[in-house]
Amino acid sequence: MAKIAGKIIVRDIIKEVYYVLGGAMVLFGLMELIKPQIVIAYLNLNLIFVVWLLSGIILLILNKQHD
Repeated sequence: MAKIAGKIIVRDIIKEVYYVLGGAMVLFGLMELIKPQIVIAYLNLNLIFVVWLLSGIILLILNKQHD
């Protein structure tokens, strides 16, 4: 039972990371539209995109195993 609860907690954490990074990408994109080079000068958006994509893939795999 503890193993199942652990997987649920991990899935919830990955889901929250996915949502936060998705929101951050939207926010950073809007900031770049308003004032170009304001975000890119300080952050590498490619790294955020890769982590967001990996968390989405992991979330899909965990949801498939859950069903």
